[in-house]
Amino acid sequence: MDSKVLSFSDSAIDHLVEEYPWNFAYTIEPNTYDKQPEAIQTVGQYSTIVIDESVNEETVYQLTKELWENLNSLQKSFSIAKQFSPESAVAGTADIPLHPGAERYYREIGVID
Repeated sequence: MDSKVLSFSDSAIDHLVEEYPWNFAYTIEPNTYDKQPEAIQTVGQYSTIVIDESVNEETVYQLTKELWENLNSLQKSFSIAKQFSPESAVAGTADIPLHPGAERYYREIGVID
């Protein structure tokens, strides 16, 4: 499909970030896509795993731990995973509380107090 990705204005980006706090200003580097010689200003969204609060704390702790301790495996299949970090994971929650199991893991590794 022939398409073109358009840049957003600074004011549009500011509005989207203010209105929807899970967005952040993001630049798609030149040549990320075919026929895209220039940088594109847009918004990004953090990758999120949503888990119901009824899921056992230990289960969520182990899931969170497995994800971060095996990130290199994910990066082999998904290049975007090279941009993932525990620090950005807790920064991109838009004030939605962490599950207690995930919170325990992030405290354990020193990402949150």
